[in-house]
This record gives sequence, structure tokens and C-alpha cells, in this order.
Amino acid sequence: METVAAAAGARLLNLLGVVGKWDWVANGVFFGLYHIHQPRVIPSFILTGLIRASSAKPFEGMIMQQPISLNSQNRYEIKIHGQLDDTLSSWFGEAKARVETLPDDDQITTFPDVVMDQAGLVGLIRRLHGHGIVLISVIGRGDPAISKETQND
Repeated sequence: METVAAAAGARLLNLLGVVGKWDWVANGVFFGLYHIHQPRVIPSFILTGLIRASSAKPFEGMIMQQPISLNSQNRYEIKIHGQLDDTLSSWFGEAKARVETLPDDDQITTFPDVVMDQAGLVGLIRRLHGHGIVLISVIGRGDPAISKETQND
């Protein structure tokens, strides 16, 4: 029996192969019996379990689509504290750096169009950390093909 996340954070058992289409009833009863150490509230927990299990039933087996896959090229905006020399700027690929000087003379470097996959992004973040460079933000900007079309308009 494997576990399935259900509505309201309840953890329910996937009993479809054991009890058939009435698995939501079995889940409700099990949810109530799980609280056997509180005998006075078992009936209310069984009722709560039935409600949670029945409300989660329509969503069983749904897979959330990830807008970003691990191995696809994506576009990011990356901000760091300070200014990088040309050698370190090459880590960001073809992205152009934009340096902003703050009133207190601190500098923030923004790379507004970094294109890489998630493994490359993790490696870049580790490299920055290893050199003591403070990362301010990383913002996902979506599919690089879409951004190129938008920029040409």
C-alpha cells in the first residue's frame, strides 16, 4: 500500500486494489481508528476522515505539470552583490551585465537574461558561493524561446 497526499494535508492509504471503489470509506475509518488513543473523539475523526477522503477522491492520480523541467533550457534574472570581472562574468554565458551603484556606494550586478538548465543554475550558485560572492536573487523568467520572440517585437 502506498501513501497518497490528500486534501487538507491528510495522509491516506491507496487501498483501491484491496477494497475497490470504496477505498475512500476504508480511508475514513482508518483515519478515525488512527486516533484510538482518544476514544471519545473517534466518531468525529471517522466523519472527518470520510469527508477528507471523499473530497480527495476526484484528485487521485492527478499529476501537476511542472512549468520548468530539470533538463530544459530556461531563462533567469540573477542579481549579485558587487561587480564581477570579465573572467567571472563568463560564468553567466552570453548574458550582459548591468551594474547599479547604490547611494551608499555598494554595487549590484544584474544579469537579466541568463539561459541555462537547472543543473547549470545549481552549479553557478555553488560557484558563486565558493568564491564568496553574495547572491541577492534568482528569478525564473520562463522559456528562452518565448523571451527571444518577445524581445524581437
